Amino acid sequence: MRIWVGGEGAGEWRQAGTWPPPGAAPQRWYLGANGSLGRAAPGSQLGPAARFGYDPADPTPSPGGATLSVHAGSRDNRAVERRPDVLVFSSGPLAEPAEVIGEVAAELSVTRDNPYADLFARLCDVDPRGRSRNVCDGIVRLTAADPLTGTVRVSLLGAAHRFGRGHRIRLQVAGGAYPRFARNPGNGQVDAPAGRLLPTRYEIGLDAAHPSALLLPVAPVAAGRSAAPAGPAARR
Repeated sequence: MRIWVGGEGAGEWRQAGTWPPPGAAPQRWYLGANGSLGRAAPGSQLGPAARFGYDPADPTPSPGGATLSVHAGSRDNRAVERRPDVLVFSSGPLAEPAEVIGEVAAELSVTRDNPYADLFARLCDVDPRGRSRNVCDGIVRLTAADPLTGTVRVSLLGAAHRFGRGHRIRLQVAGGAYPRFARNPGNGQVDAPAGRLLPTRYEIGLDAAHPSALLLPVAPVAAGRSAAPAGPAARR
């Protein structure tokens, strides 16, 4: 099979015998206080959770993504990341380029006050100018059959992307992604009139007892690898 690897200094087709291709090592990047994202696991001390809400009457928007639209693909996410209903966790600038090739997921320690709620996660690449562009994302629909407190795994499907030197890895967490996904009315119904929409409050755990992490298949960029001539991207 052939896979398209996008991102800083990449832009090339590669041949692979399997998906995911061998060579990438799984890494856990932990969500931390003050919007941090890093390899160090949280310490033993208890810490405050990160909180946000979701209002189906004003659903969290989602720019770009894998949709059949002229607005699909990789887009600048800075406007949505400034909203109070979106949590943002960012790494420091990368000292060396790194490639994420394979299945991406988020394991989030979540408490919510509404049984009927969605949990959306999006991986972004932040360049040195601060532009945040989406790489891959996914959503989970929770119901009364799911505990109000527990770890929720969100599959962000697959990625084949190079983060350049000086770029930052970012994870967004929200209660929806409209119109990428239909809004959740919060009452267990598929459709609901405006007067019956129910909001949801969330807490995301950040300490050792309630860790949350981004799971990335990361491989260092091979020495001497240069970008191939630019071609059409398979995603974005």
